[in-house]
Amino acid sequence: MFRRSLIVVAVLCATVSCLQTTVSAQVAADAKATDFAIYAGQMVTLDTYSTVLGDVYARENISVEFGYGIQRPTRNRGNFYAVEDIVTTASLIDINGDLFANRDITFSSGTDVVGNATYGRDISANASSVVTGTVTQAGNTVASIAMPHTTDFVAGSVDYNLAGQEVVNLTPGSYRSVDLSGSSLKELHLTSGDYFLRNLTLGISTDLYLDLTGGQINVYVEDDVDLGTGLQLYVNGTEFVDPGDNPPPSFVDLASEVTWEVHGDFEIGSGFLNEFLGTVYTPAGNISVDTQSFYGSMIAGRNVSGDFYLEHYASSRLTAIPEPSAALVLLLGGMTMIRSRRRVS
Repeated sequence: MFRRSLIVVAVLCATVSCLQTTVSAQVAADAKATDFAIYAGQMVTLDTYSTVLGDVYARENISVEFGYGIQRPTRNRGNFYAVEDIVTTASLIDINGDLFANRDITFSSGTDVVGNATYGRDISANASSVVTGTVTQAGNTVASIAMPHTTDFVAGSVDYNLAGQEVVNLTPGSYRSVDLSGSSLKELHLTSGDYFLRNLTLGISTDLYLDLTGGQINVYVEDDVDLGTGLQLYVNGTEFVDPGDNPPPSFVDLASEVTWEVHGDFEIGSGFLNEFLGTVYTPAGNISVDTQSFYGSMIAGRNVSGDFYLEHYASSRLTAIPEPSAALVLLLGGMTMIRSRRRVS
């Protein structure tokens, strides 16, 4: 009887300990990918001069490069969460938020963190001079978060070729390959509704018109999307003018009504200024963007990288699938053992 009591006490203690770890975790397993400005199933790389207004999450590592946060200081806020490591690789890096890594946090010289840092295994020796808040060692503060639901769909069977056309009004519906890179395209118009494509390719200096007066725009793509470079944005007929370090115009709230679900890779290239509105979700692919202004969110099954200003607006269409909490599994197992022991007694 005494031995049974010890087993029950041990199970309860382990359960309580795991529950306490989960409660104190800064990212719990029931968090959603849409809670973050950036979610990567693998790695996040914030290239030169990037800035994010919102939280960043990676199931592997977060790498922060030269000049992060310095170009839009009043729009630079958000926490970083890494299941593995957080690394700053260069100087002139300003992070306004808290850092959480289950393994290591490594700071280069010239990094300033206005916030706290919590690490699981090791942290740079210069942490006390980099971090303005507290530096704490604690394990498993970042849970592994599930991806959102993916959509089953079938693209069209006919290619959409637009040689010589300058303005394209693409109506909602199903298409195969939509390749506008070799045309003289100046404007691409998308309207409220659902688009189903095999792939989409744009060229240089395209004006992208989004008409959301009738509701959401959802673009589903089987393979890759390449939006070229020089992407100018119009929302409900109004040209978007980058506000710099100031708050954006009110119509960017419509970013939550635009969702691109791309089952390959998504790219906006460098070379010219780009603007974008909406959430990009690549369940099994990468997101690589170079944008002056990106209002929405990036959710990738693999990697997110680029040089961009990103302000978080969550997709109203996407919902995450919560993974079972380790604490819940242990709790249920403990309860089963206790009931079993009671029946034996």
